[in-house]
Amino acid sequence: MSPRLRAALITGMIAVTVFSVVTYYVNSWPWTPGPPIYVITPTLVLLAYLVVGLMAWQRHPAERIGLLFTIVGYAWFLPALTRVHAPLPFTIGWLTGSLYQASLAHLALAWPYGRLRSRLDRGVVVVNYAWNVGNNIAAMLFWNPRTNGCGPACPANLLLVHGSARLYSTVGTVASVVGIGLTAAIVALIAWHWRSARGYARRAMTSLVWVALPIGAYITILETPSDLGLSSLITQGIGPLILIAAPAAYAIGMARTRSARRAVGAALVSLEPGPPAACAPPSRRR
Repeated sequence: MSPRLRAALITGMIAVTVFSVVTYYVNSWPWTPGPPIYVITPTLVLLAYLVVGLMAWQRHPAERIGLLFTIVGYAWFLPALTRVHAPLPFTIGWLTGSLYQASLAHLALAWPYGRLRSRLDRGVVVVNYAWNVGNNIAAMLFWNPRTNGCGPACPANLLLVHGSARLYSTVGTVASVVGIGLTAAIVALIAWHWRSARGYARRAMTSLVWVALPIGAYITILETPSDLGLSSLITQGIGPLILIAAPAAYAIGMARTRSARRAVGAALVSLEPGPPAACAPPSRRR
């Protein structure tokens, strides 16, 4: 990794972190800021993906896994734009609100080297990205935030065509059904990748399988209407911590790989032959 790229990644990470925290307390209108957990948890998720992305990018510059972790981090950040008092960032923030789910699926299907394995994987990733953006576009065509959102203080929805709570709800129901189906298909593909993997890839995929199940369950809950009746403290305050499992699993895998390489290196050094007999000092006679 070049020093310029490293500096850019670190600068971007600091910038989006500061933006997320500051806007939560300064621009979290028209509501007053909630408990600190609502900003601490999302910030931890953001930092987890960006920091591990930086580490992976530096350790494996020829692979794309670091780039994918970074993309997930910035996709997770985008909804924070809704706190800006202007129609354009407000619209972009709502439009990209679930984009992190598509980038998470991309990361999982490309694990551990950052490259998709087959045409099927590429097709699923493209469809998932298109769906996560497309269903938000369809919903926003009928969502008027000033009558069905945060009230007159809300910025305008630039994609609004006709404000209709009924059509908005219908689009949301369809999105829930399709989204749950896509999540199940992606988890099944991850399991299939694990079963067909060998060697290092199999060990790396094992950790992914363990974290994919709770992450998939959490996203499924978010896809269901009214989040299954769970409180926002659980779904938005505590729940996002589940997403940290993926970068944590990858970081642990990197640490284990480094330890294994050190152990192998030490074993090879211990097996090096000593000096030849001709160079050995003569033994003393008694």
